[in-house]
Amino acid sequence: MRLSSGLLLRVSPTRPVFAFVFAAALLAGSNSFGGIVNSSGVTLLGGYPPGNVYPGTHDTPLPLVFPEVINGIVPAGGMPVDHDGSAVTTSPATTTSIVSPYLVSSVIPAGTHFDSYMFHFDPATNSLSPFYGDPTPASIEFSSKIIGIQLFTSNATLYKPFPAPYIGTLEAGDAVIAANGGAPVTYYPQTELSRGLEEDFLGVDLGGYRVLLQGVSLGAEIDQVRIIVAAVPEPTTGVLAVAGLLGLIFSGITNVGRIRRS
Repeated sequence: MRLSSGLLLRVSPTRPVFAFVFAAALLAGSNSFGGIVNSSGVTLLGGYPPGNVYPGTHDTPLPLVFPEVINGIVPAGGMPVDHDGSAVTTSPATTTSIVSPYLVSSVIPAGTHFDSYMFHFDPATNSLSPFYGDPTPASIEFSSKIIGIQLFTSNATLYKPFPAPYIGTLEAGDAVIAANGGAPVTYYPQTELSRGLEEDFLGVDLGGYRVLLQGVSLGAEIDQVRIIVAAVPEPTTGVLAVAGLLGLIFSGITNVGRIRRS
């Protein structure tokens, strides 16, 4: 078959199917962990842990990271976050409940498409290793840019700066996740004072594509962080259109070969 560019394309009867499948796979290019492309110091899950994420439900030596909603849409009113995803290296809050001035709180606008991931660490109550990211911070790298991080529970007494009160955003995020078909708000520990991060470590680097976390969770405490990234377009328009075009091209090649052999 001669294409319009003048390039002569020679394809055997067995190659069109292989080429089509290979090209479609390259275009789809996804994994079971959504938009996470690299990680260390964490256990990646393909979905929600069973039951809930209350203290004592999932005692694990490494933090769990799992997708909550893929290609969700921020509802009317927006979604508040404790940090906007810009580059930062800081301890989120001090022992005196003062939120770091380096965190940029913001509201993700209504209508924004997003993917959401939960970082959850809950070691056994009497664990001898209640630390994560020691000595190297746990890291999670995404294929799209981080647009918001929720770090604190609204139940804690926080200031930014003192004496101005500050309200954490994790519970507000729970409601947005539920509204997008994710876990109901009852899946999360809505009244847990130790939820979120305190005098731990947070970093965002690689141009806003990677988050670094390091901390400790003692006794019945848990650490939870919601990481919100720009949604990766689903392979329902461009990918399928190109895949369909490839299918037509290779189908035509096969048909031409059959005609010439007849």
